[in-house]
Amino acid sequence: SRQVKREGGGSGSAWNTVAFVPTMGSLHAGHLSLVAEAKKRATHVVVSIYVNPSQFAPHEDFSEYPRHFDSDLRKLAPYQVDAIFVPKNLYARRGEAPAAALAATGPREDGGGGGGEGEGGAMAAAAR
Repeated sequence: SRQVKREGGGSGSAWNTVAFVPTMGSLHAGHLSLVAEAKKRATHVVVSIYVNPSQFAPHEDFSEYPRHFDSDLRKLAPYQVDAIFVPKNLYARRGEAPAAALAATGPREDGGGGGGEGEGGAMAAAAR
């Protein structure tokens, strides 16, 4: 986890920690235990779901790797993580813009919702 200093409003000098849990999706009990541990150790938790093409050998089929985004979001919902980072192409070729999505979960400090259906819901928004 990494310590970050809160900027602006509230207790401006408060220190927070951010835990990052990287995954390739298709979440299972092992992933969720890491998220639970991160929640115990950090003020904020960010989970990534990224199927990294560089982790596949030429003879392995990257396109066949299971992707269950909606199921992954449902599995993460009870943990009320602060954000889910879903990059689509971190390694864009020259001239291509990388694409990513960020799913915010739960209520925000300013009282606004995190999107999705009710508290703890998730919303994905594409960014280019």
